[in-house]
Amino acid sequence: MKKLIIMFVLLNVCIFSQSRPDGNIQIWPNPFIDHINIKIENYLDNRDLVVYDILGNNVETFEIVTDGFSLKQFQLTLDLPNGVYIVVYGDIVTKIICQK
Repeated sequence: MKKLIIMFVLLNVCIFSQSRPDGNIQIWPNPFIDHINIKIENYLDNRDLVVYDILGNNVETFEIVTDGFSLKQFQLTLDLPNGVYIVVYGDIVTKIICQK
């Protein structure tokens, strides 16, 4: 029974992915419990990744330093209550859900 539940959770994980001429970004899992993974490709300039709550309040800001590399992958720990959050990276905006 436990194996079936674990497989169900894994199959219901969404990945936000956006490809653009100036770079690609992926954010997963969605919904998340306490961390999100981010993969950024071809963005060579430093940008902030900002997490807002549904009311527009800034709850987390992370400075993403690319160091001139074309690929950066990392994990961010987010200690947030259940709810819907908005992630902004440059002009890319997406919704993530915290579900504990």
